[in-house]
Amino acid sequence: MIVVIADITWVLDIAMEQDVGLIKFMQVIKALRIFRLFRLIRVSKNLRVLVDSLIVIFPSVANVGSLILLILFIFSVIGVNMFSNVIH
Repeated sequence: MIVVIADITWVLDIAMEQDVGLIKFMQVIKALRIFRLFRLIRVSKNLRVLVDSLIVIFPSVANVGSLILLILFIFSVIGVNMFSNVIH
């Protein structure tokens, strides 16, 4: 199925040069190519371990990201207060 989708996208790339109406359909077909990645993860044990560990780590990364955004916001407010009286 994945090979057929890849072949269809190749044929539609050629046909799209002549017909503008195929652009939306082509975008849908290209979005379906992401299933190749899922098949690769399912087959490869090393990639499966990597993806599982990324899923476990994601909440910690979200906490660190929110802390960085909070610090950026605090410095933005301080900068606006410090430089509000500066004439351009």
